[in-house]
Amino acid sequence: MVKEKFLEDIGLTKNEVKVYLSLLKIGQTTTSRIIKDVGINTSKVYESLERLLKKGLVSYTIIKNKKSWNAENPEKINSFLEEDKKNLERKQEESIKVIEQLKNLMNMETRESEYKIYEGVKGIKTSRENVLNVLKKGETFYLILSSFFGENKLEAYFEDFQKRRAKQGIKYKAIFNDKLKDIIEKRKN
Repeated sequence: MVKEKFLEDIGLTKNEVKVYLSLLKIGQTTTSRIIKDVGINTSKVYESLERLLKKGLVSYTIIKNKKSWNAENPEKINSFLEEDKKNLERKQEESIKVIEQLKNLMNMETRESEYKIYEGVKGIKTSRENVLNVLKKGETFYLILSSFFGENKLEAYFEDFQKRRAKQGIKYKAIFNDKLKDIIEKRKN
């Protein structure tokens, strides 16, 4: 099961995993033998073989006018991952340009009175990082906190955020629910 999960994590579908593992086990064989071994729809097996072929994980030869499929050496997975890594790096480089273009589309003047609601750990971090990116020295960060779900792993983040906020000269004012006295005392400094 570990190998199946790994293969899915690197981008293979469940059917591709079944077909690839079947080919590794059986060796060079016909499509009909693969279909019998994996027990999935014929068209899905053909689709999986074509996608695995494009990924470089299988190959075929023609024997008596029929395709005979073969799994490539599992070492090929590293080449497949390396290609994915290069694609990701290219996308990250592109994202820098696109993000700047998207920022230019934002009409900042129409956003005078605006509020946003964030939820969860990522939402908390996003809202705090926005404070550091938007507010300037001397401006005030206002916070209303009615409840807190007690994510202890955020304590280090909150401490780091407050240090960076203070360093940028951004003021801080907050209103807290009485139920949060313990947390407030802990963070007062």
